[in-house]
Amino acid sequence: CEVERQRDPSLRGIPMGVTQYDPFDPKDIGIEENRRMDKSNGSLIAVSYEARAAGVTRQMRGKEAREKCPDLVLVQVPVSHSKSDINLYREAGAAVVEVLAEFATACER
Repeated sequence: CEVERQRDPSLRGIPMGVTQYDPFDPKDIGIEENRRMDKSNGSLIAVSYEARAAGVTRQMRGKEAREKCPDLVLVQVPVSHSKSDINLYREAGAAVVEVLAEFATACER
């Protein structure tokens, strides 16, 4: 969720989750496009602390998560060639490891 919040500061402090794409309707959605899918019933793969406090957990479907937290905002992972494009998250993870490696005597990925 933090990667999406870095990209869209309006998501800070509100319950949100990141959903997997819909394999039955895998439309390509680029990283720069609006990926907010508040009506999505995709599986949640990341959940903010605010949403967790309302009882939302990873692997819930969007509909079930909204029953627990009606204000939940959902952002879908980018989709390219009918598959999840997780490069955005890989790059963010690599940046975190790079920072940790600067300060730690050992850092494993």
